[in-house]
Amino acid sequence: MISNITLLALNSSFKKEIAKGLADSLDMFYADVNDLIKFDLEDMNKVISSAGVEYYKREEQKIFQSICNYENTVITLDFQTLNENQNIEILKKTSLIIFVKLDYNLFKLKLNEEKNKSAYEKDMDLLVFEERNKILENYANIVVKVNEKNQNQIISLITSKIQKYYKV
Repeated sequence: MISNITLLALNSSFKKEIAKGLADSLDMFYADVNDLIKFDLEDMNKVISSAGVEYYKREEQKIFQSICNYENTVITLDFQTLNENQNIEILKKTSLIIFVKLDYNLFKLKLNEEKNKSAYEKDMDLLVFEERNKILENYANIVVKVNEKNQNQIISLITSKIQKYYKV
């Protein structure tokens, strides 16, 4: 049995909120790849201007691979990082991948609640949203469709699907 869970969703703050709650309920650690990259490399623009893009990309990849080697951790990352290099293949070897699928209206509602919207989220139209949903569904071991459920209901649903997946 794989000891990590990677939680995917098209809304960053929603994904982090659910992942933190899931980690707490399963007595696991929580790690967001992109937050740790930002922390370790502090100022991306300074790193790139002083050492170059290739150096930054190599350091970013080292951090990603390091996080994938964690154990007993719920991991989140953004869509772009997921699709760089061979990141999805690395995650498939080290994590149970769960896609929390929001419908478009709920995605937009959650996005409007956010203060710090990422550029790729706020400009996402229905067509791009559906394309990315298909990509994430194909990556996932488990897909959890979410409508207007609260956080505890979503975590309970995810936990139930994990148990069924492992037939516990």
